[in-house]
Amino acid sequence: MSDVVDFDLRRIEYLYTTRCFTQRNMRGGLIKLSRKPKSCADDYACIRFDGAMKRGIKYTLDVSFRVKTKSHHLDFFLLTKDRQVIRKIGEYSIKKSDKHSFARFKADFVPDIDGYSLIGIRGGLLYGPLNFIIISAIRVKETISEAEILRQKLDTVNANIDRLKRLAEGIRNDVNINYQREQFIHWNEARKDGETMTDAKKRFFSSLRTEDEKMRVMQKATSVLLREFDRVCRKHEIAYWLDFGTLLGAVRHGGFVPWDDDIDVGMLRKDIARLEEAVKGEDTFIKVTQHYCAEGFTNNVVRIRYPDDDVKVFIDIFIHDLAETDDMQAKWEQVKKYRRLFSDEMLKFRHVDDTPDLNREERLKIYDPQHNEIITSRRDEYNEILGVGDSGNAVIWGIDNFDFFASRKGGIQSYDRIFPLAQAEFDGIVCLAPNKIGERLTELYGDIYSLPRDMVGHTHVARTEKQYLKCLEALEKYENTLH
Repeated sequence: MSDVVDFDLRRIEYLYTTRCFTQRNMRGGLIKLSRKPKSCADDYACIRFDGAMKRGIKYTLDVSFRVKTKSHHLDFFLLTKDRQVIRKIGEYSIKKSDKHSFARFKADFVPDIDGYSLIGIRGGLLYGPLNFIIISAIRVKETISEAEILRQKLDTVNANIDRLKRLAEGIRNDVNINYQREQFIHWNEARKDGETMTDAKKRFFSSLRTEDEKMRVMQKATSVLLREFDRVCRKHEIAYWLDFGTLLGAVRHGGFVPWDDDIDVGMLRKDIARLEEAVKGEDTFIKVTQHYCAEGFTNNVVRIRYPDDDVKVFIDIFIHDLAETDDMQAKWEQVKKYRRLFSDEMLKFRHVDDTPDLNREERLKIYDPQHNEIITSRRDEYNEILGVGDSGNAVIWGIDNFDFFASRKGGIQSYDRIFPLAQAEFDGIVCLAPNKIGERLTELYGDIYSLPRDMVGHTHVARTEKQYLKCLEALEKYENTLH
């Protein structure tokens, strides 16, 4: 909070007209203003002060005065130095006693713009030589800082959000009732004679397939990447596991979720460098790409791709670290804190490429090698603070991953949920999977055999004619290697 600002009484002056009498340095330090006969009755007596007010900060105006005028009230205004922008602070109703004793006007205000530097007083103050205003003191005090104003605004916003949430909850409850009713009707209709509800659900989901020919070709091309990725990893004893929609698809559909088009796997940070070396030493048609990108969050994008960059399908590899902790939730809160610090600090290197036909990560790729070195170095410093590394009882979503777990559960898991690795079949490929598949899926999706509320696809690659043909070409090349 700032100190009280007392305006210099010697700086009191009139706006527009000079046909007035100003008696300065009266006894007691008073200033008296009066006006010559027949001068304008509606202009401002102005008090000028050094500097300027700032918007968003709460001030208090406190004026002590005596006044004689034919007006019934005085208006107090804010004016800029050019005397063009006016905002009313408040109004004072004049009493007969104000001629003989000092009155006081006090009001709080928050400037709506930067730059106010005049206090104006108006109201037919001095119409005639025997009318006057005597000011004994005038001061402005900053009473609430800008940060406090913003906090109060935030409190108001949060209160409104809570109110809307309560309103939405009532709507959601009705929606949930209808949703559960639809579930009950659907599964009873889908169930065959002698079939349990669980068997009916599994049969229903395993029968679902995409009817989009271009999407299915892209899915097959991505499955080929997975097959080769799995071969290289098993040969070199590199651990990975299916995750997210890919793990869900493996369990529920035996392959792709029909409206999904990419593959997600998890891997420990220490194994990514081993994978890169293994791929370089193999006679293989896959490559590992890795780059930083920044939009709302700084991400390290690690992917398995075809050598031909025009084939856009890919496998996402999500980076995980290990740490020792006796309080999973506290450790995750610490990780989230440093994720945000790291990301915000590195967003200054953001780069946007507006070249047509680039996907999101390509558009936001950070190309400058020096910037990439700085980001990597800073990431390692934060990881050292967090105590993450190559061993521990917790598997943690890396601070340079996508911002998927910033506000939800699942970013930290017990080591035994992932290891030792199990197996799951995806599109005819026996893949590595988390040790406790059911726990992982329940945490991510709840009941995986409920009818999905949203079957809108995750379109990671544009389903253009060009991509369709490039994926067909990649599949044909792969088929030729088998003969």
